Amino acid sequence: MSKKSKIIVLLIIIAAFCWQTAAFLARIYTVPIIMYHSVSSYVKPHNRLAVSTTTFKRQMRFLKEHKYNVIHLEELVLLIKGGKKIPP
Repeated sequence: MSKKSKIIVLLIIIAAFCWQTAAFLARIYTVPIIMYHSVSSYVKPHNRLAVSTTTFKRQMRFLKEHKYNVIHLEELVLLIKGGKKIPP
């Protein structure tokens, strides 16, 4: 194997290691946050900052059915400040 080929293989290995490390850390430290500007029974067409109550209920049902652990933002802040483990 030529010196150039060895360097390319080494760079590929380093890139794969970095990608795997980043993916691992993202699983540990990432907390998805859903924010709603407005939930209303009537939402004007093309209003991207509001969701209808029907859509909101559907989204909450999805989270429950897929076993998401939903907590309030305030609770998340207290967990982080207290150095406690964040629920999966």
